[in-house]
Amino acid sequence: MMLSDLCKRVHGKLLGADVSIQAISTDTRTIKKGDVFLALRGESFDGHEFVKSAQDKGAAAVVVDNELALPLPQLVVKDTLTALGQAGALNRESSNSTVIAITGSSGKTSVKGMLQSILSGAGETLATEGNFNNHIGVPITLLRINEQHRYSVIEAGTGGKGEIAYLVDLIQPQVALVNNVSLAHGLGFGSEQAIAEEKSEIYKNADIGVVNLMDKHTNIFMERLVDKKIFAYSKVDESASHKDSAKKLNISQSALILASNLFCNTKGGYRFVLSYGEQSVPVELSVPGLHSVDNALAAAACAVATGLNLECVAKGLSGFSGVRGRMQTVASAAVAQLIDDTYNANPASMRAAIDFLASQATPVLVVGDMGELGEAEIQEHRKLGEYAKNKGIQQMFAVGPLSLHAVNAFGEGGKWFETQDAMKAFLARAKIEAASVLVKGSRYTHMENIIKYLQQLKGAEKC
Repeated sequence: MMLSDLCKRVHGKLLGADVSIQAISTDTRTIKKGDVFLALRGESFDGHEFVKSAQDKGAAAVVVDNELALPLPQLVVKDTLTALGQAGALNRESSNSTVIAITGSSGKTSVKGMLQSILSGAGETLATEGNFNNHIGVPITLLRINEQHRYSVIEAGTGGKGEIAYLVDLIQPQVALVNNVSLAHGLGFGSEQAIAEEKSEIYKNADIGVVNLMDKHTNIFMERLVDKKIFAYSKVDESASHKDSAKKLNISQSALILASNLFCNTKGGYRFVLSYGEQSVPVELSVPGLHSVDNALAAAACAVATGLNLECVAKGLSGFSGVRGRMQTVASAAVAQLIDDTYNANPASMRAAIDFLASQATPVLVVGDMGELGEAEIQEHRKLGEYAKNKGIQQMFAVGPLSLHAVNAFGEGGKWFETQDAMKAFLARAKIEAASVLVKGSRYTHMENIIKYLQQLKGAEKC
């Protein structure tokens, strides 16, 4: 892609020589010689202040929103964020990679990791790194697609109406998935139905839609999938409810990817039989929790939609060891078992974590606040405390103003802290050496600090 190609796309003004765009950087701390520097503006930063630094570090050209006195070629555009998006779209359009787009309220990062593990067995696979799933991260990911990538797995997130529609126009996926919908962004939407409608936009440009039959919003998804090829997935229960759901939605039984004969081992990991049509294979997951079966089904269905067989799927799923901060058992001398689930949190993912923890010996839940819940934030934290108590969690320790409501609802065995330092001081004295401790909270709460503390804390130091 040439700088002039982007100029035409965004109706900009090219000053100086045309250059080939090998890579675009928005951060002078990581820019490499030959990159094109794109200056973004935000509420608290202005990339234009770092253009001279980009020049000094060997930038080949710059993309800016006003003409600057520089010897470098520069593309002047109305809005640099729009230019970044269109640069990503241009690179994606020039690629032959099979692109899969994933969104959902919880678990999408794990689904992405599982799918990457599966697809990597069949060819070079690119996947979104970390939480690069917004209007900046998605274009940056799309710009990383090259001719070696047989598959590209792109995660899309949203914090407000219209974001998924914008992102999917850039991604242009062949296969798309909404893995589930729950009240994860109440602040931006107000209701689960509104969230489902927003998430369903992921299907609009896709050739193939993958649908979770276990989600109560499938009717909304199906409205976006008229005249498209559909694959669906479900766990199989005794009532065979998946058959009724598929029939009601007019989805062929031959398009179903199913998990049956589920068995949970002592570490909380599941094995099951994965079926599609006449094929069936055993699968054993190394990541714990029943929700991991749902994530595995979602990844499997996406892989099948790209044409892979179940043997490839099973191998990839069995080889998936998890995502950092997502239900990862980490070493600690202070407790019997320490589970790091601090990547993020919403009501659905909290319940999934509690379900797993309840199956472990001496379960202790350590939580921070859940964010972006809007008017439901107090009610959802109360529900969290009640759910943990009803599931048999023995003790609940919480930090943050909203989590006070969770502790109050939990009752006996619950303890609240105003700060993490206060929580750490308590944990140093707490009698939890024999406990299974799970730590979780929304990203902004930085509950990974508690994980690090418990890893550093030695049993002998406790008094």
